[in-house]
Amino acid sequence: MIKTSDKYRRTSHSVGLAHVHMVWIPKRRKPVLIGEVKKRLSQILNDVAVEKGWFLKALEIAPDHVHVLVEQ
Repeated sequence: MIKTSDKYRRTSHSVGLAHVHMVWIPKRRKPVLIGEVKKRLSQILNDVAVEKGWFLKALEIAPDHVHVLVEQ
């Protein structure tokens, strides 16, 4: 269900609201996303979001998978 309270994103040439849910896993779902790797991955995802002008609504990094909800 889409909430009607969400604000549309407006630029000089467009109006829109896009949410993207991404999930990915390491090969064979090995639990490698821990410690420094987890911290660095979080930093990279935040940096990319800032660079692209995206808003990270949710970011969960489990040892064997990643969930990211992005508002563009």
